Parts: sequence; C-alpha cells; structure tokens
Amino acid sequence: MYFNSKLLKDGKILSLQISQLDFTCIDQLQRDIEKELEESNKKFIILDLAKVDILDSIALSGLLSIMKTANKKDCKIILTQLNSQIERAIQISNLDNIFTIYKSVEDALSKVSHES
Repeated sequence: MYFNSKLLKDGKILSLQISQLDFTCIDQLQRDIEKELEESNKKFIILDLAKVDILDSIALSGLLSIMKTANKKDCKIILTQLNSQIERAIQISNLDNIFTIYKSVEDALSKVSHES
C-alpha cells in the first residue's frame, strides 16, 4: 500500500508513503479517494505529502480531478507538508489559489475543527 490512513470523526488523513507521486500511482489514488467519497460523508480528506519528493504534471492534474470530485460531495481536499519544489510547482501553475494547503497536518486539523 502506498499510503497510511487515519480515520477521524468528520474526515480522513491519507499519509502518502511514496517519494514520487506520478502517472504510475495517481490513478489508484483517485480510485481510492473516489471510493471513499462514495462510501462515506467525509467533510475533509487531508493528503499528507511529507514523504513525496516529486510530483509530476499528470499527478497534479489528478489531484485537481480528485478535488473536483470531492467538491461535488461537499468534501474538502487539503494538501499538507509540501516540500519547496512541489510548493513552487503549484505556485507557478497558479494552483495555490485553488488547492487548500497547510504547512502541517496539525495546522489543517486545527483549521477544519474550527470550521465544524
């Protein structure tokens, strides 16, 4: 398995355990999250990218697709612990205004707990 998951009252944390998020695994991540969205009423899913060093353009597109699907289910996708290269790629693509990004899982949890 390429991620660890932690179930929370209103959401879930998915900690990716891979160094490269690319075309070889983004489809599986999309399927797993879409299945989760179909089976439950999560308010948020936090994607912890602390171990991810590389994010290619196909994976970035896949994350956008995941976010759109989640939005239709009133679920927020939150990205956390991006390294500087991934954060820069998201900024250059002007996607930092689209994705919800926090420095840490704890920061994200603090924010979503105040929104509940």
